[in-house]
Amino acid sequence: MDSPLPCVDMTTGNPAITADSPRSPRPSRLFASPWLADFLRRRFFCVVLLLAAGIQIFLSVLGLPAWRCPMHEVSGLPCPGCGMTRSVIAWLRWDPVEAWSANPMSLLLIVGLILVLTSTILPAKPRDRFINAIAAFEVRTALVPLFGLLLIIAWIIRLSIVLLDRIN
Repeated sequence: MDSPLPCVDMTTGNPAITADSPRSPRPSRLFASPWLADFLRRRFFCVVLLLAAGIQIFLSVLGLPAWRCPMHEVSGLPCPGCGMTRSVIAWLRWDPVEAWSANPMSLLLIVGLILVLTSTILPAKPRDRFINAIAAFEVRTALVPLFGLLLIIAWIIRLSIVLLDRIN
C-alpha cells in the first residue's frame, strides 16, 4: 500500500506543516487540527461568510432590520455571539468602550474576518503560503479551541450579569 503524498509548499518545495506533520506538537487530535486553515482553503465558504457578515453590518449601520439571534428571541437570554454586530460597528466607529460592553470577543472576530478576507483575495501561491502559515500557527497554539473556550467563558460571565440583573 502506497503512503499518501505529503503536503508541499509550492513556493519552496519544502513539506508544509500540517496537523499530520511529524514536527507538529500533538497534544490531541482535536486540538492539533488546523480548523481555521481548513476553512480558509474553502474559498466559496469564505465568500459566503464575508457576504453574510457584510450584509449584517450594512443593514445594522443603516438601522434596517438585520438577522436576530434565535436564542435571544426565544429565551430572552444572550447567546455567546450576541452583541457581535453592535460591537463590530462600535470598533468601526473607534468606540472601544461600547465595543467591549457589547461583546468583548468581537476584536477576535474582526481579526478572523480579516484573515478570511485576506485568504479570499490573495492569488493562489501567496494564498497557499498564507494558509500554510496559519495552519502551522494553529497547530502550535490550538488557536481555535482557545478562542472557543474564551468565547464560552465570556458568555458565562455575560449571562451571569444578565441573570443577576433580572433577580435584582
